[in-house]
Amino acid sequence: EGSRGCWYDKRHIKSGSACKFCNLSSTWSGYRQKSFEKQASEISQLSIKYNVRKIFFTDAAMQPKKINEQFRLLKEKVSPEIVFFVELRANLKEEHVINMKNGKLDHCQIGIEALDKGSLMKMNKGVTPMQNIYSMKLLEKYNIPNASNLILGFPYTEPKDYEELYVTLDYVKSYFPLQVVEFSMLADSIVYEEIKKNSNYIDSNHQNFTNYLPTEINEKIFYVERAFEFNLNPDIKTKIIKKLRDWNDEYHVIKSKYNVEYILCLTNKGIIFDLRNRSILKYKLNDEEFTLFKEIDKPTKIDALTSSFSESLLNNFIKTMNENKLIFVQDGWILGLPVFIKTSREELRNQYELIHGERIFIQ
Repeated sequence: EGSRGCWYDKRHIKSGSACKFCNLSSTWSGYRQKSFEKQASEISQLSIKYNVRKIFFTDAAMQPKKINEQFRLLKEKVSPEIVFFVELRANLKEEHVINMKNGKLDHCQIGIEALDKGSLMKMNKGVTPMQNIYSMKLLEKYNIPNASNLILGFPYTEPKDYEELYVTLDYVKSYFPLQVVEFSMLADSIVYEEIKKNSNYIDSNHQNFTNYLPTEINEKIFYVERAFEFNLNPDIKTKIIKKLRDWNDEYHVIKSKYNVEYILCLTNKGIIFDLRNRSILKYKLNDEEFTLFKEIDKPTKIDALTSSFSESLLNNFIKTMNENKLIFVQDGWILGLPVFIKTSREELRNQYELIHGERIFIQ
């Protein structure tokens, strides 16, 4: 337990400045954090006392600006045999992921919650779908399992938001799969207070608790999880859950059956290997396309590319690569989806030589 509460929750400074579904900072009466030196010392002591090699940080979210320092100290002061789990926000940079990996980050959970713009704004997440997808890409690149969630049933999410989510899921199939969770109405969260105030909501304990204790006792207890009627259209829910399950199945089957490190990657030879549909697709890029992909390895403003590439080239590139779901484009930003790898010809042969009976020769 390196901290309590959430640093992103600033409701004490400005009303509404927190993720709308969360109540962690109210539960802990604000945010505070142990020094990184104290964290490292406690981890060393506890790992020796209880003979453990995996440490689970219960912090709501690590602070991106302090991640580098935190994991530097963990690497220096904690046994290299110890590995960690942490929770993070999606505004990550590659340097953060590199330092966490070097500091023995074993797996993590990012606060993804949604991959559509509408839901993220309504949840007040403070991130975009582009940032979420880039974080997923970084974790895939450095082989860090990502135990993150998608929330279904958030009260303000609209059908059009779910349709956008459904489409966007096709763009992230090469990354570690997300898990679905149903929305929980938590006392003291922003959405709870808004719905109590602005609707005919009847505030009561969640129905899941009614069987735990006799009714007369239950009625005297205020549970943090409040009653909520799940408002998601069952057809939409079924459609999204099926796509998530298919993604999970396909990802693990491809990884295990073909023993490849990446399902979608761009090599330093200018070749894209795409195994997303259990068959091999190979794209040999020309010099301009290869240069463009290197430019958009992280989220990049399209306008920033116009000084180096012609408008017709950019338009054709975006159209072709988007049709093949090799890039993600939104609100004037663009991101290349393949993981860029630097590898030798022999290493490529070892990984992608024989898939579905097709032998891949690197020219």
